[in-house]
Amino acid sequence: MRRRFIADTWSPDSGPPTQAALTGEQAAHLARVLRAQSGQVYDIVANGFLHRAEVVSVSENEVRFALHEELEADAALPIHLLLAVFKFDHFEWAIEKATELGVARMTPILARRTEKHLAQAAAGRLITPEAASLFSAVVVLSMATTPFLMRLTDYLDRREQQRADLDGPEKSPETPIIVVGYGRFGQTVAQMLMAKRIGVTIIDLDAEMIDISGEMGAKVYYGDGTRIDLLRTAGAADARAILFCNDGDQLDKATMTRILEAFPQAKVMARVYDRRQLIALNELDLEFAQRELFESAVLMGRKALKMTGLSAEEVDEVERAYRNRDCERLERQAETGDLRAGVDRMFSDDRSLDDGEGAKPMPALVPDSSPARK
Repeated sequence: MRRRFIADTWSPDSGPPTQAALTGEQAAHLARVLRAQSGQVYDIVANGFLHRAEVVSVSENEVRFALHEELEADAALPIHLLLAVFKFDHFEWAIEKATELGVARMTPILARRTEKHLAQAAAGRLITPEAASLFSAVVVLSMATTPFLMRLTDYLDRREQQRADLDGPEKSPETPIIVVGYGRFGQTVAQMLMAKRIGVTIIDLDAEMIDISGEMGAKVYYGDGTRIDLLRTAGAADARAILFCNDGDQLDKATMTRILEAFPQAKVMARVYDRRQLIALNELDLEFAQRELFESAVLMGRKALKMTGLSAEEVDEVERAYRNRDCERLERQAETGDLRAGVDRMFSDDRSLDDGEGAKPMPALVPDSSPARK
């Protein structure tokens, strides 16, 4: 695409022009910066007509062109330019250059140093007084909020600096077990292992949690334990097991697949957020997958049943039936991708064990666990 300029003068004054010239800053730019020479060809807009133009003479004050065939104007580029309002001689120059490039639409926006030019703009009728007032209000508002935003930025910078000072897993000793996530769930798992002096490398991304754990005597290393490179520095290539105790549902199928492929010797266990996540991970070769609230909910259900006066045998029967039905629901949901599948296996006011269905023996696949690795 040839460079395009808007001519300052042309002749004849009416009708399609045959000669044109750039003067002033445009001429100086063409002569000094672009080093234009006679015979070079540019696109020149003169009197509203676009021409292929050949340079006839060059000086720093004037560059003259012979205009040849008229060209069909290119369609405007689908570009919407947001242009800060600044010094108005420069602003006009920017508008001119954007026009030369064929920008389809331009919208002026406010910058930090725009305010002092608005009155000048209104006086020169470059913008309406109403627009100037609106711009002023917006600038005042932005100036008022700047100190608070700066404090927020400082706070975030301090947090980043604090995290940079924490030890990463590259400083951990070699251990057979890696625990990722040291919240309520991860603390229980890690402490049970440490109770038998089994070495554990603990990784967490929460700097505040790491500080609190350190005060309680637990060494937790900072980092994102779902990253392959970070797990490798933590010794995952030689680990017997990697236990993901992360809160939330950030462990997706793609992430876990990469980890299983990178460390095939390690048994991988995962805490999952809900049945959706459990279904998503169902096809993976995980050693174990545990819904974070399932067992505690079942335990409370047992206590509640006992409180009503049921015998221990009846409580066991209810638990077996519930686990069986929940397992069936999970299997149907995994097969169909529909969370409403297997709704008929849920207990409700009109569906109970007293309706004649006894509890069946527990299947090999329990609903809160994935199949064992082979």
